[in-house]
Amino acid sequence: MIKKNGIFSLKAKMIYVLLLALLSGMLAFQVAGTVMYAYIEQVYLSEEACAQREKELLDSFAGYVKENAVQSTDSESLKQWCQAQNDVYLTIYREDNSLYDEEESMSSLFEDSSDSSGGEYSDAELLEGDFDFQVYPIHFSDGVYSVSIIDFSESSYYDLADYISWAVFLGVVLLIVLIYTSRITARISRLSRQVEMIEDGNLDAPLQGKGRDELSRLASSVDSMRDSLVEQLQSEKKAWQTNQELITSISHDLRNPLTSLIGYTELLNDDGTLQKDEQRKYLSICLDKAYQLKELTDELFGYFLVFGNVNTRQNQEEVDAQILLEQLIGEQVARLRTEGFWMEEELLTQSCPIKLDVMLFKRMIDNLFSNIEKYADPRQVVKVWARQDHQSIRLHFENRVLVRKNPVESTKIGVKTCQKIAQLMGASFVCGEENGVYTTDIVMQAQAAEIC
Repeated sequence: MIKKNGIFSLKAKMIYVLLLALLSGMLAFQVAGTVMYAYIEQVYLSEEACAQREKELLDSFAGYVKENAVQSTDSESLKQWCQAQNDVYLTIYREDNSLYDEEESMSSLFEDSSDSSGGEYSDAELLEGDFDFQVYPIHFSDGVYSVSIIDFSESSYYDLADYISWAVFLGVVLLIVLIYTSRITARISRLSRQVEMIEDGNLDAPLQGKGRDELSRLASSVDSMRDSLVEQLQSEKKAWQTNQELITSISHDLRNPLTSLIGYTELLNDDGTLQKDEQRKYLSICLDKAYQLKELTDELFGYFLVFGNVNTRQNQEEVDAQILLEQLIGEQVARLRTEGFWMEEELLTQSCPIKLDVMLFKRMIDNLFSNIEKYADPRQVVKVWARQDHQSIRLHFENRVLVRKNPVESTKIGVKTCQKIAQLMGASFVCGEENGVYTTDIVMQAQAAEIC
């Protein structure tokens, strides 16, 4: 399960990216606006540029008035010229104290031009005193009048600069968000390809997840799953190979007594000339071979019973190790003594709780003593002891291997069964032979924290 990552989560990172994008966009907005405003003020609004535009407007207006014989009161003609220009403020001054005969028409002209073209024609004023702007005499068809033309076309450039600044702002924000989302998309795509490789059976390539966000944790989880799958497949392969070897060995061991049993049975069935002593001899051999077959099949059944029981650990219970070992080991030691074995035992002297599956543990003890009975030299001492060390209990079995003229190769089924049982109980199982002495050590964990 993927845990929350706080400040390193994808949600938190997206917030950081958005904040960074907004701050970067605002900075780009300020820089772009400052640069373009400075350009307008230093280039477009320079004295030379303004004087040049003003001269061009006056020349254009004077030519328009002369060409069209425009009167100072011809509001429609004046309005058409203003509409043809870009952002022009036009003012006409009269040179005497007389009032215009068409004052109302002129006022209407001022209102219309202000709404439509941005220009303005003010009422006539006396051409007296100082002005904050330049006025120029223009020859109208009805006389000479002073005209002031003010160009404020820079307002459209300022508007354009604002639009460009906002476009830069949005572009920077979108670029940063796009870069972040493309990186996240690339990580998702890479993880998807790696998962598809695992799905196709390529389990060798590890998944790489950098960082501490959800995608990195997801990659780590998938990689852990891949490792578990690899380990499981290796275990299954090893188990399959072990079972193949076991089946081959068992087939060979079963074939030998079975072949002998069939041969002697056919001999007894077909040959009527056998004496009774020979018949009893052959029957005894047949019976011995039948017991061998029974023993092998019992071991094989026990092996597959243990290896096929996946719910074994659910049957564990807490018992007293001292009492349990006295019962199970004590009975087996007493039995082997009656069969002529030289036994030495040393068990626990005080109670010690332990958690295990009693039936499986009994099966393991029975297998160990069965191997001692089959392969140990009864003339040499067989040692069995149990000792407690801190929170663990150690069982030790030791015997000298019997040297036979015709040794029988062991299938190791009993040992493999014991190893599997120990693994299910969480215990360690170590066995081996050195210089003709076979030893087995089992270490189990005790339940109590104090020394038993």
